[in-house]
Amino acid sequence: MKNATRSLNSKVHSLGDILEASMKFEARAKRLNEREAEKMERIQRSIVRNQRVSDNLRSRVMARTEASLKNISGFQKVLSKDYTVKKFKTMEKGFNQRYRLRPVSPRTARQLKLETRAYYSGLDRRWFQPEIERKMRQQDPTKVQKILQKVLKEDCEGRNQLLDRYLSEDAFQQEVYNRLNNKADIKIARFHYTSNNKN
Repeated sequence: MKNATRSLNSKVHSLGDILEASMKFEARAKRLNEREAEKMERIQRSIVRNQRVSDNLRSRVMARTEASLKNISGFQKVLSKDYTVKKFKTMEKGFNQRYRLRPVSPRTARQLKLETRAYYSGLDRRWFQPEIERKMRQQDPTKVQKILQKVLKEDCEGRNQLLDRYLSEDAFQQEVYNRLNNKADIKIARFHYTSNNKN
């Protein structure tokens, strides 16, 4: 009888030890899983942060490259349209009589200044930067649209007519060309100078 009781107690103790060991193992596994989850979360945050930094750097590089390309394109347009040798005012016959001894427009004064600099230091893009920025502003679609809207509104007010505020893009452009059928007038309106300034 005593042997049976002793055997039963040993079985109970061994079962309790197994349960205790199992609970300890489960708690240890839970702690390990929590640590691994925290580690994975830190890794994911690091990946997201690095991706964000990489995206910001890429966007800045792309914006800088795009701005540089626009600047170079504007420089080429300025040289090819306004500052070819054929259009140099300092090369015209009677230059001193026409431009040095008489008042000139601000645009002509700028051109004479840049031509003089070109003679002394070449076609350096730094000297032409104001002209490049002016050309880029003139060709900015948003700015051109606002100027055309203003011109069209003034034209409608002058004729005592109403303008539809909900015109589509194509309808707006067609309305501009219908009312301002002279393309020179449209060009002047877009670039904020009149034909009198073209010296």
